[in-house]
Amino acid sequence: MPENTDTGNESGDAASENKTFSLPDPGASVRLEPETIMNINKLADIFERMNLADYLTNMTKPKRIIALSFAIGIARGLGLVIGMTMIFGFLVLLLGKMIDLPLIGRYIAEIVDIVNEYAGTSSGSKH
Repeated sequence: MPENTDTGNESGDAASENKTFSLPDPGASVRLEPETIMNINKLADIFERMNLADYLTNMTKPKRIIALSFAIGIARGLGLVIGMTMIFGFLVLLLGKMIDLPLIGRYIAEIVDIVNEYAGTSSGSKH
C-alpha cells in the first residue's frame, strides 16, 4: 500500500478530507436554519412528485412487479384483440357496402362470402 507523501499540514488536510456526519440523539432537539428547512421542503416535494415511496415499494417486492407486469400484458392483449375485431368488423361492413361497385364488386362479394362462410362454420362446429 503506498504511503502518503503529502508534505502539507497533515492535521489540517486530514480534517478537511475526513469530514464525518453524525446524527444527533433522537431525544435531542436540533435547531435548523430557515434555509435548511426550505431545502428539506424542496427535497420532500421533489420526492413526492417522483413517487419515490411507490418506486421503492415496488423495487423491494419483486412478486408485485411480476403480478403487475402480467396483468398489464393481459390487458394489452385483450385490448389488441378487441380493437382488431372492431376494425376487422368495420372493414367487412364497409366491403359489404362496396359490392355494388362495377369493377371490384365481384371480388369484394367473394371476400364477404368467404368471411361469412368461415364465421358460420367456425361458430357451429365443435371439434
